[in-house]
Amino acid sequence: MATGIGEEILKRVLCYRVYSRIGAKRLEDIVREEIAAFGNVSVGLIAVSEDEAVAASNTNMAYAVEYF
Repeated sequence: MATGIGEEILKRVLCYRVYSRIGAKRLEDIVREEIAAFGNVSVGLIAVSEDEAVAASNTNMAYAVEYF
């Protein structure tokens, strides 16, 4: 799930990019790298794989993650 500047998120296929990389690295590393690529464009992600859950943003955004 992504939030922020929707046009940029869609244009850069952010969710797909994260999804396609799951398993290649730790999910947290993938999410942080993809968010960093947005620079000053506000974006936040909540990503979940079979055994990881991550929430991160590049601006002050409220989010919650249940760790399992």
